[in-house]
Amino acid sequence: MVRETMREVARSIDAYSDGKKLLRASIAKVEQNILEEPRASVTEEELAGSLKTAAKLLERTARELSSLSTRLSESRRQRRVRERVTYSPDFGGGTEIHQIGLEGIPTALLARPSGRQSLKCDLTTLSETLGCEVEGDAFPYEIVLDEHLFVLDDDGSVFVLVEGLPEREVEVVTRLLQRIAGQLYP
Repeated sequence: MVRETMREVARSIDAYSDGKKLLRASIAKVEQNILEEPRASVTEEELAGSLKTAAKLLERTARELSSLSTRLSESRRQRRVRERVTYSPDFGGGTEIHQIGLEGIPTALLARPSGRQSLKCDLTTLSETLGCEVEGDAFPYEIVLDEHLFVLDDDGSVFVLVEGLPEREVEVVTRLLQRIAGQLYP
């Protein structure tokens, strides 16, 4: 949980130039989330011990993510990287759509649930509702919709390549991705 939180925090607008600060902020966020969870059955002492162990194991990762965070902020400042877009469907929830690649030259799109939504992996309903083909017996699943291949991974993310597509087609693929995400992240 701490590693994933560090990734989220490192991608935020405010870059952490210090790995120790990034790690501390991430640990504090995880601790708060766990303690606020009504079903959590861990004592504060157990949690503190686990988080201390995680901190030791993730020091190097925090330094690397901090460095990447600083570079990402610089790329955003120079407008080489497009900002994340959050799509909120009419029925609630939200989906973050990330454009991977340089500004104006995307190579892929990635959808992830925003907030605490969970993945609803009813592939039969997904196929019936959207008229897409779902292939695979286990993660990652391949979803083919309007001749575009989307990959559903076990973390709930959906990935699609758009490299070389004209801008208008990237917009079409983005809308298809939003439709898939709307079914997966209710």
